[in-house]
Amino acid sequence: MTTHNVHDAWNSFWDRQARQRKGGSGLMPSTWRGIDAAQGAAWMEFAKRLPSKACVLDLATGDGRVLSHLLQRRRDLKLLGIDRAATLPTPPRGSNIRGGTEMDRRHGKLPRPLARRCTWAAVTLRPMSPRC
Repeated sequence: MTTHNVHDAWNSFWDRQARQRKGGSGLMPSTWRGIDAAQGAAWMEFAKRLPSKACVLDLATGDGRVLSHLLQRRRDLKLLGIDRAATLPTPPRGSNIRGGTEMDRRHGKLPRPLARRCTWAAVTLRPMSPRC
């Protein structure tokens, strides 16, 4: 699959999810909600250890699930999610999402934090473990 085809596939995926989302809770099947709850608890525990008003970058953010979990614990965090797909769901309130963003070192630098005088305190990638 070429790079362009992969990009189109993710755009199509999120477009389809947006159309199917009516009344649901995203793309998580009901049988997986227990897994999401366990991951959410881990992300919220991680959020407790971040400094006050920390800037956090979420790679391959998709529907912003990690951002949502972090915000459940810490409303003071400055959160940005980036994804290669240009079409993404609405971000969780209190966060920002940039679609159509390359995340490969060959294509450029990671975006700067949205807040002035802020450096990335953490970069996340689900389902990987969070790292400071």
